[in-house]
Amino acid sequence: MNVCCDNVDIAALIDTGSSINIMSAALYKSLPRHVKSDISRFTEPIKLANGQLIFVEGTSSVTIKTNQGLHEVKVYILSTTSHPLILGMEYLKSSNITLKFSEFNTNSKYHYVKCNKRLSIQPNSEIFVRANVPKYLSVGLQGICTNNAFSLGKGLLLAKAIPGPLNPEQTTQLTDCLYENKDIFLTKENPDLGFSTYVQHTINLKPDVKPKHQQPYRLPPHKREVLRHHLDELLKQGIIAPISEEENVPITSPIVLVTKRKRQNDTFQNEKDAALSQYRFCCDFRYLNSCTEQFKYFIPNLQELTESFSQFVPNYISSIDLSSGFFQLGIDPDSTRYTAFNTCFGTYKFLRLPMGLSSSPASFQLLMDKVLHGLKFKSCLCYLDDVLICSETFEQHITDLQEVFHRFRSAGLKLGPKKCSFAQSSCIFLGHSISKEGVSPPPDRVQAIQEYPPPKNVKRATTPYRNA
Repeated sequence: MNVCCDNVDIAALIDTGSSINIMSAALYKSLPRHVKSDISRFTEPIKLANGQLIFVEGTSSVTIKTNQGLHEVKVYILSTTSHPLILGMEYLKSSNITLKFSEFNTNSKYHYVKCNKRLSIQPNSEIFVRANVPKYLSVGLQGICTNNAFSLGKGLLLAKAIPGPLNPEQTTQLTDCLYENKDIFLTKENPDLGFSTYVQHTINLKPDVKPKHQQPYRLPPHKREVLRHHLDELLKQGIIAPISEEENVPITSPIVLVTKRKRQNDTFQNEKDAALSQYRFCCDFRYLNSCTEQFKYFIPNLQELTESFSQFVPNYISSIDLSSGFFQLGIDPDSTRYTAFNTCFGTYKFLRLPMGLSSSPASFQLLMDKVLHGLKFKSCLCYLDDVLICSETFEQHITDLQEVFHRFRSAGLKLGPKKCSFAQSSCIFLGHSISKEGVSPPPDRVQAIQEYPPPKNVKRATTPYRNA
């Protein structure tokens, strides 16, 4: 299988007998720093197919490019390997790749097909859309009839369809509903982040607070480039602004770049997007939080939310998520100077509500309660920026969706389409699987317990009880 790391072409071996991904030390050293992370220590030996135990030099995360896009994979570094890169079951599972041994090829569950040119589709009609389809991709078609005209821009990514309980007529109604409300979704054609004036976050310092200016944490060169990209994006969206020399800034905080947990099927169009998606931009507001008078506001707990399902049967469930929800809430102009943070590129302040402030969740929950007043526990549930809409009938579900969309539009909020799902029979909400059968843990959460090997001796049999 041919893969690419930056400008380095690699012939990778797909090995179903290997549970991990392996890279030779020579290949790792030849890769540019921006496509790989530093080597982390790994002290346990790994077992080869012949039963031999060997020690690895460490582990690393490497960004590779395949026909499906960019992927971040965890590799174990070995000094000597049969192939420079071996992709094992860990990669095949995370990428949803199926091997067809009879045809000597691979099938992936997710693919992206984009338009070649801008097109317009008239209501209740169909046309052929010219697109670049890879040779390895087998295509199946299903039409959706709608009463609206569609304009398809060049390079437009058509949304992935998720199988659900809808018939063709219901699919058309749902499509029309989403199309009518496309202005509240953050897309490439509608890239501006939402902003609500319903609530404004205020920071009140305790009396006699001592000023403290913390130095920025040192970053390796490849992370400095990631930081530069993050700052450019935040400035472009109006989320941060440089500190002016006239401002009295009593407290400055350092920033950290936290490595995100890799999600399955993560694909990126370019290496900049991959770098931005690999790290989360966070501020270390610990000192500021210790000097702040806390804003107290009730945030519902999971038990209270899930118990509300006893009142009706949720046959149709939609899960919607705000795009960078905290950043859609403003900060009082007199309080922005308290959010100042130092970087190697200068000192900035937040104009929108950042994560990390001790009172940020309370202020955001207050905003959501105002937006969804009268709908909570009636047609929807809300925990911070996660909203669940549940209905017994499809007709009622469309009505509930329209009302929630209207509330978000009036509040000036935008939704992130990637994390939204509509009119499903089940949904993951706050780490739990919600369906008409009730509330249960999702399969991937209990997979480790179900696949735990049976004990072979008394000591192993009593280990779980000792650890409980």
